[in-house]
Amino acid sequence: MKVLMEGKTFRVNWQHLKIEDADKPWDHATICYVRLDEKMLACSSSHCSRKDQFKKATGRKISLRRALGVTTLSKNQRRVFWEAYLTEVGC
Repeated sequence: MKVLMEGKTFRVNWQHLKIEDADKPWDHATICYVRLDEKMLACSSSHCSRKDQFKKATGRKISLRRALGVTTLSKNQRRVFWEAYLTEVGC
């Protein structure tokens, strides 16, 4: 996902992983990467318990919220990311 803000281009990408390790209490993970140009601003993840139904959308929302939470972006700047996300998914 591309986010244009204040003359800068941010990129948000997700990676979905299926975990085969039986020792883990979860079997899916979603990793969110937030970049400004080529610089990594944040990386965060969400995990899905083996007891729950894995949903990409849920993993993306949780990991994006966590990634944006560790940046120095203002509330209004984070809102631009959420608007771009909602536009991307068609809400």
